[in-house]
Amino acid sequence: MTVLPEIKNRRDRLPREVVWVRELEEFEGPILSEYRAALGSTQYVEKWCARADGVTRSLLVRVDQRAIAEYLGKRRTLLSLLTEPSDGMGHVIDRRKGETVAVYGVYLDDLPPGYLPKPTVFHDEELRPEWDTG
Repeated sequence: MTVLPEIKNRRDRLPREVVWVRELEEFEGPILSEYRAALGSTQYVEKWCARADGVTRSLLVRVDQRAIAEYLGKRRTLLSLLTEPSDGMGHVIDRRKGETVAVYGVYLDDLPPGYLPKPTVFHDEELRPEWDTG
């Protein structure tokens, strides 16, 4: 049985409610998703990190709309998207069947190996889902 690495600094919940906006990349499920604060205009991205024993673990970090556009336009790496606008901090979220079971406040430097991408990873358009345009 695979076990997810232990993360310290468990919290009861995220500091603010976030609302799903769209999937930016997916393959057999979400890889990179865009969120916004329920109250306000703060943007976030959530990156899939690991799965074990029915729990899916992801990383949620603050970003800005420009950084997302630069990533989708291949002018910014995924590592840059996750680390530069976020001030080096984020939240690891564990979910089981879509329900949040644990939230951890993290420094990105303290994440387990493999949770952050290699510095050479750019957006893969083949992973981008079809979006409705308005």
